[in-house]
Amino acid sequence: MRVDHVPCGECVNESERIAVEHVLSKLRSHDAPNKRWIVLSNVPSAVNDRAIPDEIDLVCIGPSGFFVIEVKHWDRAFLKSNQTAVLKEATKLNDKVRRLVGKLRRAGIEPGFVAGRFLLTRDGVRWDNQRSEFHGCKFFGLSEWKQLLDVESGEIL
Repeated sequence: MRVDHVPCGECVNESERIAVEHVLSKLRSHDAPNKRWIVLSNVPSAVNDRAIPDEIDLVCIGPSGFFVIEVKHWDRAFLKSNQTAVLKEATKLNDKVRRLVGKLRRAGIEPGFVAGRFLLTRDGVRWDNQRSEFHGCKFFGLSEWKQLLDVESGEIL
């Protein structure tokens, strides 16, 4: 599989660096000939030209779709005990997704429905049947990279 990585900024912490390297490594080793992924990391995202941009940790574009991913050094216990903070972060991620999708549509690109996703890097988080979801954003552990990117769901793009 061909994977092109475009770093748009520096990782702000070790958790982000681990997540980016993990996703790139897994995609590159996945046996899917003639498939291509583009992975953008640390993409600046601002409300307008004068605003200080925040950052989208990962934008992954591949045969199975367009994915906007926020990396967090959280585990399931954090999600349960800090629901207000998690909801606030999910709202921020949804705002980033809306801005990015709006820019794509203005450029004539239709990505379809895009929901933000969280990639959790702490303690090997894994959900089998009951995946956590806040404000429409789903959560995935590092070992769930195939589900994170819907790798086995077929081609959409």
